[in-house]
Amino acid sequence: MSVTRQADTIQNFYVANPSPILQSLLWQYSSTKALTTLITQKQNWYTEWDDGFWVSWIDDVFNLVTADNFGLSVWCILLQVPNFLNSGGTIDNSEIWGFNAYVPPGTPPTLLNTYQNFGGSDGTIGANFSASADSTILTTEQLRWLLRMKYLYLVSRGSIPQSNYNFNWLMESSVFLGAFSPTAPVSDPIILMGTTTLASKIITGLSSTEELIVGQGIIGTGIPLETVIVSIDSPSTITISLAATASGTVSLQFGSPTLWVLENFNMSITYQFNFFLPSVLQRVLNSVNILPDPGGVEVIKEYWNGSTYVQF
Repeated sequence: MSVTRQADTIQNFYVANPSPILQSLLWQYSSTKALTTLITQKQNWYTEWDDGFWVSWIDDVFNLVTADNFGLSVWCILLQVPNFLNSGGTIDNSEIWGFNAYVPPGTPPTLLNTYQNFGGSDGTIGANFSASADSTILTTEQLRWLLRMKYLYLVSRGSIPQSNYNFNWLMESSVFLGAFSPTAPVSDPIILMGTTTLASKIITGLSSTEELIVGQGIIGTGIPLETVIVSIDSPSTITISLAATASGTVSLQFGSPTLWVLENFNMSITYQFNFFLPSVLQRVLNSVNILPDPGGVEVIKEYWNGSTYVQF
C-alpha cells in the first residue's frame, strides 16, 4: 500500500503588502505632495510595525520549523508536550516555595521560619528554591522535532504505512535542520569508496549515489564532524556541507538517523530508532502520547546504541 502526502491546504495568513495604505490615495490627488508624503509615511509605519509583526509571528510562532523558544513554549502548552524535564527532587521533599521544612502529614508545623528563603538554617544555599540543575531543558531543535511528531500523531490514522511515510518526511527534515547529529551511530550505514580533495566540498568517484539523500551524514578520513550531503550532483559525485581536510580515495560511511514502525504479527508493534536517541527524548517519548498507540496493541520502543538495539 502506497501513501501519498496530501497537499497543504491551509490558507496563507500573510500575503504581500497586507496593509495597502497607499491604495487609499485617489489618483486625482497623487500629485499633492503634502498628502502623498503623509500617506507614504503612514504606509512605511505599517510596513515596519504591522506587516513586520505578522511576518515575524509566522516565522517565530506559527511555523514549527522556524519557531523560536517563545513560540515553541506556546505550542508546548497547546499540544501538551514538555519543554523541560525534572531530573531531581527539591530539598527535604519540600514544596518549591515555602517557609518551613517538610513535615509528615498529621505533624503540627513549626512556627519557626526554618528555610529563611535564600539561605537555609542548615547552611544550604538556595534553601527551598528549586535549583536549575534539577531540570533538563530540551534544545530548540528537539522541541521542533517533538512538536511536529505530535502534530503527525494528531492528524494521522495511525496505520503503519502512513506512520512510516510521516516518519521518513519528519526525520529527513529534522536531521537536515540539526535536531540530531548526522554523525550519530546508526544501524546499517552505507559504505562507499570516494575521492576527496583538500579544501573542496566535492566528492567524486562514488560507485553509486542511488541510495544517498540530501541531509545525510557522512563519516570518513578527511571529512569534518557534522558534515552532511548538500546536493547529489551525478551518479558518482556529491557536494558536502564542509570542505575536506585531506585528499585521497577513502572509505566513506553514509547514514542518517531514521525511525520506522514494524508490525510484529503478535499484537505488538515496534518503533525502531536506528540511531542513538538522547536520554531526554527517551523520557519524553515514554511519558507523553506522541507516537501512535493503537488500542489493544503492545508498543515496543528501541534505539541503536552503536552495536545493538536497546528497549527504553
